[in-house]
Amino acid sequence: MLAFWRRVNRCHECPTIAPWRKFPLGRRGTARFGLMILGEAPGRVSLEHGRPFSNPRNLVIRRAFARAVAPREIEPEQLFYFSDTVKCWPSSLTGANRSPAAAENNTCVERHLVRELKLVRPRMIIAFGARAAADALGGPVKLAEAHAKPIRTNAVIRVIPLMHPS
Repeated sequence: MLAFWRRVNRCHECPTIAPWRKFPLGRRGTARFGLMILGEAPGRVSLEHGRPFSNPRNLVIRRAFARAVAPREIEPEQLFYFSDTVKCWPSSLTGANRSPAAAENNTCVERHLVRELKLVRPRMIIAFGARAAADALGGPVKLAEAHAKPIRTNAVIRVIPLMHPS
């Protein structure tokens, strides 16, 4: 996995997403249990914290998932592998988060997410937001209808689409 993330961190394919801010190597958790949490893209606050899904809203979600899987106090990275469909932070001109453009999303999915899923081989993906759910499932998702309902992919991965916490 380290070689994969080194390649991702060197990627500067999308000029519209410069300066290509990403999480440091080794901050993704573990793929050991086949549990993946997939978001749309890194956010500014999480990047400042140096770990995925670590803004205040996401911290509540991280802790809830960790407690649901392991009743004792445990760091979510010990159970889950964290990733995003788009690996770079898409910032707006004001420095706020923005949704990735369709071209940025498609490029990152084709160049990185497809390969990442083959390497990680998750049994279950908890996908936050319509874009993450669609990318995990390989097609459009009506999140209002699919929210919290497990869907199996052709690769026998169970994807649970959830509303984005923002």
